[in-house]
Amino acid sequence: MEADRVAVKAFRAYMDILEKVLEGTTSPTKIAEELDMYYNQFKKYLEDMKTLGLITVEHDPRPGSKLRVVLTELGNCMARCYKERKS
Repeated sequence: MEADRVAVKAFRAYMDILEKVLEGTTSPTKIAEELDMYYNQFKKYLEDMKTLGLITVEHDPRPGSKLRVVLTELGNCMARCYKERKS
């Protein structure tokens, strides 16, 4: 039963992260701050999401930027569908 709750919590976090990226926030630090997540936990979610094929993490070409989160085709599809159904 506890594992079910952990899975639901993680799924909701994944979808919140996907939604932030879909809205245009690509900085991992900024996303974590906006979602009130500790960065270490947030990094674990990012690793899970990369493994699931929902996102990639790339170096941001803009000056002063370090990394950015980019949706894959699957991540984009899930984020759009989730956003539509949520509203």
